[in-house]
Amino acid sequence: MKRILTLVLSFTLTLAAFENASAQMSPGLFAKKKPLPSTRGKGSIKELGKEIHTAMQTGDTERLMIFMPSEPELKDLKKNKLTPDKTKELIETVNASQLENNFKQDLATVQNQLAADSVIPEQATFSAATGHRPKIPNVIPVTVTLLDKQQRPVALTFEALKIDKRVFLFRNLQVKREMQAVNMEPAKP
Repeated sequence: MKRILTLVLSFTLTLAAFENASAQMSPGLFAKKKPLPSTRGKGSIKELGKEIHTAMQTGDTERLMIFMPSEPELKDLKKNKLTPDKTKELIETVNASQLENNFKQDLATVQNQLAADSVIPEQATFSAATGHRPKIPNVIPVTVTLLDKQQRPVALTFEALKIDKRVFLFRNLQVKREMQAVNMEPAKP
């Protein structure tokens, strides 16, 4: 009987030691876990460009609003000590509802311009999305290239706002007009 008790006790102590060692290697149930990735914004410029294309194809442009920065996100960006002063100055001039209303107006204008140019968004295909060097830190100029049904490129431009490794639709969505060469004759004296 003594022998069985000794075996049970040593087994229990060994098991307790093993549990303690494994608890130190990995967090337990009540340990602080990493936050889930944000569902707002997108992880890259390309993903954001594809969302604009999809929304224009499906006609569901309301879905783009989850890719716009919210008021708390804008406030956090303003309060963040690492945010450059130029970015803070710009962010202080806007609010989330103003950005959303302006973006909706810009989107309607873009759709009208595309229709006037005989470009049907439902038949256009996504080609590329390119971010350019920002003049204001965290405000990235973006060009999205779509191909119409004749495979002619159509460029859309907008500015994206980078917040904590996520990019958001920000402002100035428009159709990029290509500068065409003007046939100019030399002036006659």
